[in-house]
Amino acid sequence: MLACAPTAAWIRTLATNVQIVMSHAWTWDPDHADRYIAKSAAFNAFLEAQPGFVSRTLVRDTEDPCHLVNLRVWQSVADYEAIIEIAEYREHIDDLSSHVDPSKYEGGYVRAYADVVTTTEDSWRATS
Repeated sequence: MLACAPTAAWIRTLATNVQIVMSHAWTWDPDHADRYIAKSAAFNAFLEAQPGFVSRTLVRDTEDPCHLVNLRVWQSVADYEAIIEIAEYREHIDDLSSHVDPSKYEGGYVRAYADVVTTTEDSWRATS
């Protein structure tokens, strides 16, 4: 069995026209990571219907297959914070969280907000 230990650095940067909400998930084992990924399709569909949503990318660590990184791109942090009050959002998070090992979160769950400062994605670039 693979060890699933968290290692992360948090970044706070300067502005463009989008913001990213970064969160990490450490699953019980690689099978739970696969299930988390499979359940992401329904969560993505929910997010795509929300005002201010731009995109979501789920990244899997190649050295620790239990470690997933969520990169959710929003027009603003306020847009993101508005959806976390919606019951359906909470249902998706609870469903995904059933595959997450809470012992990996020293000090509790952490989410970080970041501004995109450089990108090759044209739709994210500041227009000012």
